[in-house]
Amino acid sequence: MGRPSDYSEEKADAICDRLAEGEYLTDICQLSGFPTYKTYRRWAEQNETFAKRIVRAHEDQTEYFRDRIMRLNDGMTAENWQYTNAQIRNIQWLMGKIKPKYGDKVQSEVSGPNGGPIQFQAKSILES
Repeated sequence: MGRPSDYSEEKADAICDRLAEGEYLTDICQLSGFPTYKTYRRWAEQNETFAKRIVRAHEDQTEYFRDRIMRLNDGMTAENWQYTNAQIRNIQWLMGKIKPKYGDKVQSEVSGPNGGPIQFQAKSILES
């Protein structure tokens, strides 16, 4: 059966808090007293509540990232603008993956066969 899980609400809280504060999951999982990445994945797969909390923590992380972008922007100079701009764009990309409202606007179009107009055929309720 294996050894019992050492999952606890306290550890779950600490993981979620650190994620929301912008820490990397791989770094958290290397800290003493925290689960390994493999154990973290098992917890998330076996505990729906924990999995939902992780999703929320990642969404909260976007608040941290917004502030980080502003600080990077404030520190941008003529000498570091390329590096800083690359950092900002990478953070923006990640934010869009975590929370789509921060991503690029996607517009889709629906068409009929071969790109033509959609054809609708109305049927009378009296027809059988």
